[in-house]
Amino acid sequence: MYLLKTVSLTPAQAKKIRKLFWMGPDTRTVTVEDIAYAGLDEERELARKAGREEGLSVLRSVLRDLWKARFGKVPKTVQSRFATAEAKQLKQWASRLVTAKSPADVLR
Repeated sequence: MYLLKTVSLTPAQAKKIRKLFWMGPDTRTVTVEDIAYAGLDEERELARKAGREEGLSVLRSVLRDLWKARFGKVPKTVQSRFATAEAKQLKQWASRLVTAKSPADVLR
């Protein structure tokens, strides 16, 4: 309890520490590493998701810029398709955009 009250922990870290100590000293030895890395898996997962979203945002922005350079203004319907598409679809459109003769060739 002293540790939980004196150290600034995220809720996930506090939960993990409670779980570690709940097992009892006969079952498990709690190390400094256990305490230091408590909740780290959850934080890594959140960071991974944030990184993925940032990557998708950059890919969408590049695709819009390529479209503008190739065909001019990006129609609202195309912008909404870019905004909702996943990475695989965005990559396909980016590849097609390089050789497409018309906007329809990109989004087929």
